[in-house]
Amino acid sequence: MANIYKSVIEKIEAAKARLAELNIDRETADRAWDACPDIDSGVEVWLQYHNDNRDALDAHTAYGEIDRCSETLSLPLAKPETRYVITDGDLISPAGFGCDSGVYVRNDYWVETDRLPRHWDGKAYDMKKVAERMAA
Repeated sequence: MANIYKSVIEKIEAAKARLAELNIDRETADRAWDACPDIDSGVEVWLQYHNDNRDALDAHTAYGEIDRCSETLSLPLAKPETRYVITDGDLISPAGFGCDSGVYVRNDYWVETDRLPRHWDGKAYDMKKVAERMAA
């Protein structure tokens, strides 16, 4: 299996490269974000603010991407290749992955199988059906 974390590492590197281009520190980026008017104050006002502060707002987004993706690197991830996943929790797509990626945070109890026990009444996800719902 390919390194499941590779795309997240690439997103972190891209965000760092963008920050190097922008040369804006986190404090400045956060201040610009905090001062951003709500769109309810008027689309023109909101749009003008975004146009005037585009680089700082882009930096804020890049810092957030680094934070979220760094957290993802600390999580146990799984990309099931079996028909079913038996687990004690929900299927959660981590930051850095789209819900249609098939990558999930591995719960404490996680079993991948192509067949369910005959009298199974526990929680199991049919990954074929999950993929169909995500594609819709």
